[in-house]
Amino acid sequence: MVSAIMTSYDQLVVAFMVIYFLTVSKNVVGILAIQTGLSALALLYTLLACPESPKWLLSKGRKQEAIEVLNQIAVRNR
Repeated sequence: MVSAIMTSYDQLVVAFMVIYFLTVSKNVVGILAIQTGLSALALLYTLLACPESPKWLLSKGRKQEAIEVLNQIAVRNR
């Protein structure tokens, strides 16, 4: 069932990772800690730097905030 969800590229990446960790590196915990930390930083950046979607704000009746977000986007795009 899992192979039906994963693409062939995903399966190839997983296969290389398994081979790498079985033969070359025995420090899986360190790699997982680095990966988890980078993912947490990416999530934090996304939460802090990206504004709410103007479409979502309009659907919630927050028209003024949607206009402000669109103005911020226009300033960034010049």
